[in-house]
Amino acid sequence: MNNVENEVFIFKPFDEHQIKEEVRFVLYDVVNKCFSRMESIHPLGELKVLRKEFESHMQYKFKYQTKDNGRWRDRTKYKYLPLERETEDGLKYIYYHVNCSPYLIVVFQALNEKPNYNYIGTLADFPVSKLYIKDDYGIKPTRATYYLGQNKSFDIATKVNKLIEEVRIHNNLNKKDVICAGSSKGGYAAIYHSFLGSFGYCIAGGPQVFLGEYLGKNLSNQSSVLTPIFKYLTGSLEEKDKQWANQIIPDLLERKVHEINYNSPTIFIHVGKDEPHYKEHVLPFYNMVKEKGITNVYLELGDYESHKELAKHYPVYLRKSISKIINQKLVGD
Repeated sequence: MNNVENEVFIFKPFDEHQIKEEVRFVLYDVVNKCFSRMESIHPLGELKVLRKEFESHMQYKFKYQTKDNGRWRDRTKYKYLPLERETEDGLKYIYYHVNCSPYLIVVFQALNEKPNYNYIGTLADFPVSKLYIKDDYGIKPTRATYYLGQNKSFDIATKVNKLIEEVRIHNNLNKKDVICAGSSKGGYAAIYHSFLGSFGYCIAGGPQVFLGEYLGKNLSNQSSVLTPIFKYLTGSLEEKDKQWANQIIPDLLERKVHEINYNSPTIFIHVGKDEPHYKEHVLPFYNMVKEKGITNVYLELGDYESHKELAKHYPVYLRKSISKIINQKLVGD
C-alpha cells in the first residue's frame, strides 16, 4: 500500500489484442471530461505509465487506434484502467488514493451473479480516498459471502477489517474518519464492518440485517441464489442455523456497546417505505440500536415499494450523505 503511487501500468496492444502494427494509445479523463493522453506505440511495443502521472481520481478509460488510409480509427472499445489488486490474504479490491484525504470511503458490493464493484462513478468527483472491496470468495452462482466467512468462521470479515485498517493507517486517518457504504448486501456489510472496526460512519441502502430470515427464507429451494449463500455461511441447511445468522449483527452490537469508551458509528439508512426490507430489516434494526442507547442514526424513507428501485435512489442518497459528512453538517445539527 505504501508503494501504490509508484505503481506502473503497462499497455501492450499486441499481447492484449494481437495488434501487430503501430498503435495510438488514447486516454480519456472521465472526471474532467477531456482527452488526457494520445501517444503512439511502436509495432509489438508497449507503453509504461506511472500511477503518479495520472490525477489522483484515477477515473480513466483507454482505447487503441490504428491507421486506416492515413487516419487513426478505433481498433478497440474503451475500457477502464485495470486497477483491481489482491492482498496476500486473497481479497480483491480497487483503491483510489487522494493525498491528504480527510476521509476514507469503503464501499461494499451488492448481490450479483457477476460480482463487480459498485458506485465507482457515483463517487468519482469526491476528493476523498476510496476503497472498493469485492465479494467473490464463496460458491456459485453468486460467490457471495456477505464479507463474513465460511462455516461460521468470520475469516473473511477479519481479512476485510485488516485491509481497511491498512489503508486507513496509510492515509494517516483516525477510525472516526472511515465511512462504510453499500446497498442491499453491501448495506449489510457497511453496518457490520462499521461496528466491527469502530469506524465513524455507515451509509447503508436497503440492508438485509437479519440474514437468517433473508437467506434462509426457503431452504428447500435448491434453485434459489440465496440458499447456497446460507449454506456457505452456516455449513448446513438446517432451520436451527437461521437464528445464528439472524444474530450476527445483534450479537456484534451487544459486544460493542459494552466496550470501554466505545463510540458508535453515525448511521445513515435509506430504504423504500413500502418495500419489504423496511419492515423486515430496517425498522427492527432502527428500534434495536435505539434501545441500546445509540442515537446517532438517521433514517430516510423513499416513496417506492420494490427493492429493485434502490439502485435508482441509493446513489443520490449516498452522494447527499457523504456531502453532509465532508461538510460536517449532519442531520439534526
